[in-house]
Amino acid sequence: MALKRSSKQREVVPRRRQAADNDGPTPTSNPTGQFRRNQTLSSYRTTPAEESTRQKAHHLTVQRRKLGGTFAIVFGAIIFLGLLLWQLMAQIQVTTSTKQLSTEFVAAPYQEAINEYLTLNPAQRLRFLLNQEALSTFVSGQHPEVEAVRITGTPGIAEADFAVTFRSPVAGWQINSRQYYVDTNGIVFEKNYYLSPGVQIVDESGVRPEQGATVAGSRLLGFLGRVVSGAGERG
Repeated sequence: MALKRSSKQREVVPRRRQAADNDGPTPTSNPTGQFRRNQTLSSYRTTPAEESTRQKAHHLTVQRRKLGGTFAIVFGAIIFLGLLLWQLMAQIQVTTSTKQLSTEFVAAPYQEAINEYLTLNPAQRLRFLLNQEALSTFVSGQHPEVEAVRITGTPGIAEADFAVTFRSPVAGWQINSRQYYVDTNGIVFEKNYYLSPGVQIVDESGVRPEQGATVAGSRLLGFLGRVVSGAGERG
């Protein structure tokens, strides 16, 4: 009887106790399980999920846009600086107009006058900001024989070529044994780069004219021009 009882007691042992006595792994002891015993949800940690293919593609697209924007800004800055250098007139060269000269041309005085004007107006060293009318007036004030100054080209970076046009005399104007010349506008000047005119006027008033001033009216000079033309036709 004792043997039978002991066998029954063994059979009546609960399954929960049997599971506790078992040394095998339990679902809660699995390190990859979602929950563990005596562990709260706030302390639960999972491995970071891998990015999907769509997220990777979006991330690469954003990076490409950033790099593209950076390259566009750099490329635009290079083009802008190149245009500024091309428009800049740091070194200038002076030549004459296409009209044939009878006297040797010396460019240094006119080059110095142009540089002085650009120094007084530094913003006009950029070719598209240059006021050629004001430049011509400034150079003519120092050299009355100059009628106009024009920019003709850009041979290189930060370089510019200027052409000087001189006044063409229609008459010589002699005062106190000093030779002057007058152009069609009545402007008097001393330095003549062209052939001497056929009309010579001797002024006995003794008043010395100021260079660059008007000493004769357009009517008188027009009359002188017609006289010279008619005399040439009749030999």
